[in-house]
Amino acid sequence: MPAAPPLPRVGISSCLLGEPVRFDGGHRRQPALLDEFAGQVEWVANCPEAEMGLGVPRETIRIELQDGALRLMTHDSRRDISDSMTTWARRRAAALAAKNISGYVFKARSPSCGVGSVAVIGGEGDGTGFFAAELIRRLPDLPIVEEDQLASSTARQAFLQQVRRYAASTV
Repeated sequence: MPAAPPLPRVGISSCLLGEPVRFDGGHRRQPALLDEFAGQVEWVANCPEAEMGLGVPRETIRIELQDGALRLMTHDSRRDISDSMTTWARRRAAALAAKNISGYVFKARSPSCGVGSVAVIGGEGDGTGFFAAELIRRLPDLPIVEEDQLASSTARQAFLQQVRRYAASTV
């Protein structure tokens, strides 16, 4: 009997798995998503802010438009962590590409992980988090979604199908 094919690997913001990595030590566990995808994907967890050394709990961060460039700034101490996050994001995106991930579920509105939902201070409209932008640049065809786009079972199943098609196309 042939072995079952490996489960597709899907990156996910660690807080969505229930890991207490948010700035306040909390999480944003997504029970419906995790239950529906159980046994169908291998999760690959990431928390850019914690993994790059900002700690838990930590000062909040935000994206600001300064002199025409997007900068990632700590809120109170006003430290610019743009270069550190960009360096970390490039390394992590390369590692995820090497792991052959087939999709990614990002935390909405996160300055590191949001996709088109992140407030940009001093700018017009919303932007994309620094890590999400780098992963999209590295893997432009990768199926990606924010967790709030997976509120219905129909949306979750549609994303799972995209992940499966992507995984099959990269074998």
